[in-house]
Amino acid sequence: MSCCSGARANLSFHNYTVFTNLLSLPLQPRLGLIATFNVLYLALGVMNAYTMFLLARHLSGSLAAAALAGVLFAFSPFLTARGTAHFSLVAAAPLPVFLLLLLKSEEDARLRYGIGLGLTLAWALYCDPYYAVFCVLIAGAYLGTATFRVCRTGPASAHGALLRVFDGVAILLAALVVWITLTGGTTVAAGATRIGLRSVNTPVLLIVLILVVRFALGRSLQLRLGTPVAFRAWAWIGAVGVVAAGLGLMVYLQAAVARMAERDFASPPIFWRSSPRGVDALAFFLPNPNNRLFGGPSHDWLQRERADGFEENAAALTLVAPLVIAVGFWPRRRLPRRWTLLAVFFALLALGPFIWIGGVNTRIPTPWALLRYVPVIGFVRSPARFAVVVMMLLSAVFALAVTELRRRHSRPGLIAAGIGALLLFELAPIPRPLYSAEISRVFQRIADDPRDVRVLELPTGVRDGTWSVGNYSAAAQFHQTLHGKRVVGGYLSRVPQRFVRDSRRYPVLDALFTLSAGETLTLHQRRRAFARRARFLRRTKLGYVVIDVSRASPHLRDFTVRLLGLVEIDRDGPYVLYVPDPARIDPNEAPDSTTTDELVT
Repeated sequence: MSCCSGARANLSFHNYTVFTNLLSLPLQPRLGLIATFNVLYLALGVMNAYTMFLLARHLSGSLAAAALAGVLFAFSPFLTARGTAHFSLVAAAPLPVFLLLLLKSEEDARLRYGIGLGLTLAWALYCDPYYAVFCVLIAGAYLGTATFRVCRTGPASAHGALLRVFDGVAILLAALVVWITLTGGTTVAAGATRIGLRSVNTPVLLIVLILVVRFALGRSLQLRLGTPVAFRAWAWIGAVGVVAAGLGLMVYLQAAVARMAERDFASPPIFWRSSPRGVDALAFFLPNPNNRLFGGPSHDWLQRERADGFEENAAALTLVAPLVIAVGFWPRRRLPRRWTLLAVFFALLALGPFIWIGGVNTRIPTPWALLRYVPVIGFVRSPARFAVVVMMLLSAVFALAVTELRRRHSRPGLIAAGIGALLLFELAPIPRPLYSAEISRVFQRIADDPRDVRVLELPTGVRDGTWSVGNYSAAAQFHQTLHGKRVVGGYLSRVPQRFVRDSRRYPVLDALFTLSAGETLTLHQRRRAFARRARFLRRTKLGYVVIDVSRASPHLRDFTVRLLGLVEIDRDGPYVLYVPDPARIDPNEAPDSTTTDELVT
């Protein structure tokens, strides 16, 4: 990714898969890029299964149950679906390791576990930055369940008067919600102060808070310290973990601090009502959408919900796992409280700031509505990805349930085999879509050129995880793996607005971004582009322009050919390869008296 200034893109806040990249280094020279990617994709799945196996074996003591839990987690609907669009999220192996080390730290408070926790946190960040944040939240939630207990302290009648007050306020707020829904609300003015009553989000939040407090008072619930925790030991483990994480992240922290010092930190504002949504609550209970034999309707429904509905909203818990858990623990045993609470907590986070059910926003807030404003935790812009933690915790409970079922029956091997067969059938991503990784020959021609030049692919622009300027395609960066030249434009997880402003200061790029987005140039934009085109060619060292005629409009194509004096030298499929010819650029040409005036408003 580059602009004309030649500044390098800082990848410290990008989902840059450092761990997987390091694994690929010895493989690429022997296997090539595509085969290496496929091998690592499979290897990451095996690694996920093995680390979940270690966690489940520690919990259940059963090799068979742990193996099934490893399969459930590694090839879960979440990880399989994310693997089609977000390769970094497939590297989820650090999460079970981190939770396993927390368990061992609680059982035996040794400093070596603190070192392991810190290094695992660093490993998680080098897999995907989201996973480092997830580890922090897992640690906080785990310590919370280890430290506090909810207990009843007395009769509910002691709070009768207060409960009636809460009931009255809740009824009034509910009436306000109905009124706003029916009428659209209004604006109340009190002197110079104006209060808008046009959204039900805040009243619903207040209703939820009142109901929570009322429930606690009605049952006389109090939060108390549970089993005494060795705070001093935990403090030492935490301190050692922070130091170990700092050492493991030394290179990353250096880049991150440099980026912040340059005020090059891209953090989009968090809005109360319009932050990115989480998974639809129904997505947890759908059949596996990766298996088109019986999950086809699930896949189609997710895809209809939004453009990235399948990749970002697939979170099915499967049908087999909840059924096994229900049969395993009913009626003789209760669900393990800690693991159930943790799973429910992270499921609420995965739902996003407000709960959606069947495509309808209920406006009911979740803990994420507040946690998203906490520093560092707020880096998570896609709360739906918390579903990977839910799947890990579900797999742990699943292992305990399988162990219980095997204990009850005289033929435990048959029980495990039956569950395994059902699980493999449901998790199988059949039919598995395959895609051609062939790169057009026009890019091989660019690769054969030894010159240090830039490549411009059209349409172009700048894109990150939440917005786009122009219409950039990540295919350009895939093509770059062959030709090895610098490119104009790019796609990163987080792009500072400064980068876009710097790019648009170049009139040629400003015009190309505008036309790539399907917009119309102003006469001023067009004149500036023609006036600065020679300087643009010199500054960028532009060697090649590739136009994808299947995506570029005729206006964009004709304008660019004339603006940069392009000469066609090759074409293959939708790609047309040009080189700029300075001799075709007439410095006396009047840009506002051409046959392409329809581009101008």
